[in-house]
Amino acid sequence: MILRYLIAGGFFLATSLCLFSSEHWAYKVPKKAQISAKGSEVIDVFVRDSMKGKGVGLKPRAPKYTLIRRLSWDLRGIPPSPEEVIAFENDNSPDSWKKLVNKFIESPHFGERMAQNWFDLARFADTSGYAADRTRNVWPYRDWVIDSFNNNMPFDQFT
Repeated sequence: MILRYLIAGGFFLATSLCLFSSEHWAYKVPKKAQISAKGSEVIDVFVRDSMKGKGVGLKPRAPKYTLIRRLSWDLRGIPPSPEEVIAFENDNSPDSWKKLVNKFIESPHFGERMAQNWFDLARFADTSGYAADRTRNVWPYRDWVIDSFNNNMPFDQFT
């Protein structure tokens, strides 16, 4: 059977596929980018340089109200309280953004928000479904996953 495949041209088909796949981007050796910045600004410089090459510019920085809403929804899954918005808008210190990020990461809602993705991947559910919804004692696992994210448990220990 294999001999018939090769005689029928299977060998040439396989060879042509191999040649084609060697040109695919995934098989090319990555080139080291030349970036002048160091530390946390490296990605910003890289993005800016890429944008300049394409004739695209940066948009102006969003207002503080918009920034805190975006951050709160991303990290905690809930909107910021009016008090948090007022405090952030009145904080003119250079590290106000860093303080806000750390505050939201330290919130118990952070673990709840981050655990949502894990629960979706693991097909986790607190109920059996619509019709036969009996009591399921899976809440300890749910709480453990949330606590793991809140305590920054390393992935190798988590899995």
